[in-house]
Amino acid sequence: VSAALFPTACMAFLDALKPCRSLRRLCLQLSDIPKPLQDEEYLGLGQVARLPSLFDFELQLANCLLSVEGLQLLVSSILASSELRKLSLNLTGCGLTDSHLQVLARLKACPQLAGISLWLLLNKFTDSGAPDLVRVCQAPPLRTARLFLGSMGGLTEASFEALSRLAYLDNLASVEVDVSEFSTRRPSTAEYFRHSASITSLCLNLESNGVGLLGAVELAKLGTMTTLTALQLELHSNDLHSSGLCALGGLREATGLKTLALGLGRNSITEADVGFVGELGALRVLELTLTMNPLGDRGATQLVRGLKSATQLIQLTLNLSWADISDCGPAKFEPLVRGTP
Repeated sequence: VSAALFPTACMAFLDALKPCRSLRRLCLQLSDIPKPLQDEEYLGLGQVARLPSLFDFELQLANCLLSVEGLQLLVSSILASSELRKLSLNLTGCGLTDSHLQVLARLKACPQLAGISLWLLLNKFTDSGAPDLVRVCQAPPLRTARLFLGSMGGLTEASFEALSRLAYLDNLASVEVDVSEFSTRRPSTAEYFRHSASITSLCLNLESNGVGLLGAVELAKLGTMTTLTALQLELHSNDLHSSGLCALGGLREATGLKTLALGLGRNSITEADVGFVGELGALRVLELTLTMNPLGDRGATQLVRGLKSATQLIQLTLNLSWADISDCGPAKFEPLVRGTP
């Protein structure tokens, strides 16, 4: 719905949806509305969330100015839904404060919610608000939680520590946390996830955090998660260097890991020692991104040597753009394609 037509056309559209009895999934994109939403507009959006058949609701309000009171009206309507299983709210750049997060924490009372995604980038809340995001995820039926808080200059390691305590929620099976540009140089609190008794899929985005060797050592401890079958670590634009990649070899302890994705672009890696993937006996899918690292042909040769040890793989994705590999470099990867020794 065009922001230029809001609220007249939008409210008419929402009114037309109310009689729907078979709508299962709805995505409303109302980003960049030039003026603050009024109470009746929050109520209109809330009425849509209560449609009796609605299973999956995605609401994009990026760059809209949201009041605490208006958000309360919207959350109250969502709580009144009896069928909603998946909820996605894009509240990027909406001027959210700690008070707004206290309102969002009420979503933990959603009776049937199984999955929630919150985009909260470029807002104004502080470290004090992070525990409320954990409370959102305490809804007993909730199995999947995705929290995007990147590019929040006012947040620190304390917020990541609070979010890491999602590991202690036994209801969650899949967790994704984006804390890019947080300056968590040594993400020691990531080891909280080791204590999870339920998480099988974990994605951590720590891009542009100054993570170096010590940070890689801490992240490698995630390999001791006994329930983990899928792990994604986005570590682009950090300070890992070759020693940091080597330290990630500690993930070899993740004996039940079936899917591994490592985003390691722009980390000054010259030696790509990934032989540890061959020790992950359950690993079937590997995605490795080493873009904009000065590997050269020598690094490519070492990379192939390590990957050949992963004989159990059935799917391999490599991204080596801008890695200083010569025209002769691609030939080094032929053994991986042919499956030759």
